Amino acid sequence: MLYQPQNAFVKKFKVEFKKSRNLLVYEGVTQREASKKEREKLNELSPDESQSWFDVSTYVKAVFKNERLVDYTINIVESF
Repeated sequence: MLYQPQNAFVKKFKVEFKKSRNLLVYEGVTQREASKKEREKLNELSPDESQSWFDVSTYVKAVFKNERLVDYTINIVESF
């Protein structure tokens, strides 16, 4: 994945990046439904809570030099 052209890197993601000099950054929050097993565990932990989804925060940072990818970070955090 490293050293690929910037346009090839961007095509792999279906998101809008913010660009600043040699840096591309994406931050977003989506939701996903909890599985049946996850809902059972959540109900054990919080019996009064009826939420059945997780918030999913995604952070992507890519650093380029001469239009080539030299470093990247991807963080995905799920929270209830």
